[in-house]
Amino acid sequence: MSEPNKGLNAIKEPVAVPLKKKLAYSAHTLGVIMLWQAFNTVAVYFYVTELKVPGVPISVVMIIYGIVNAFLNLIAGYVSDRTRTRFGRRIPYIALSALPFCLSFYLLFSPPAIGETGLLIYFIIFTFLFDLFFTFTALNAGALYPEMYTEERDRAFVSAIQQVFSIVGMIAGVALSKSLGMALGWHTMAFIFAGIGLISLYTALYGCFENQEHQSEPFRFKEALKATFKNHLFVFYVAASFLIQFTTTLFMSVSSFYHSKARRLHPQAKLGRR
Repeated sequence: MSEPNKGLNAIKEPVAVPLKKKLAYSAHTLGVIMLWQAFNTVAVYFYVTELKVPGVPISVVMIIYGIVNAFLNLIAGYVSDRTRTRFGRRIPYIALSALPFCLSFYLLFSPPAIGETGLLIYFIIFTFLFDLFFTFTALNAGALYPEMYTEERDRAFVSAIQQVFSIVGMIAGVALSKSLGMALGWHTMAFIFAGIGLISLYTALYGCFENQEHQSEPFRFKEALKATFKNHLFVFYVAASFLIQFTTTLFMSVSSFYHSKARRLHPQAKLGRR
């Protein structure tokens, strides 16, 4: 008869994580959310309104980008699950992707003077790079959460901290990106945001660790697809999440154009006047 504390079903003691490490890990959401929301809010506005790149090809690029992005998430998760290094399988991707993630955001808003076609190509390249490194950074940082915190109380506490950082990042990305870009210059805004993002992500590395006792063997690709679509609750959740993300992203992107377009249509209009 095997001992009760051994084997696959053994009950393992939870890892005691100091408060400073919980705060440090949670800080990654500030940088990730702030840069992502700023990109969604003002990237297209900047290229169409400020740089005068035609809106139609930009729209086509964003549609293609959305399709590619869906596959990038699958590929990033598949690769990360099968990575084995002495530093772990998640942490190396965060450490290596954080810098190019923030740098690509800065360069996206600091294009050279290369003409309309050149700017469109530049936008395509750096949008792809930004999303690629965003995916590898955010996906792996998020994947550490259930491995590091196995107790419900710890998960609830760390989740609450992450929500605070997320709200701050969302406010900065949505409300401040355009105003700072127009007041200080777009490259200056991008430099400030990228700097804050970089600090938050490398601060998060201090709070990251990988708990191998709670790492399961990854599914094969076909098995993962079958398991995903058999989980009907998860499919409904993904569908609802997609609609929410689509609506909020569309609203944020369009809202950046509202002020300039409304003024053009009604140059003499005043608030409350009919």
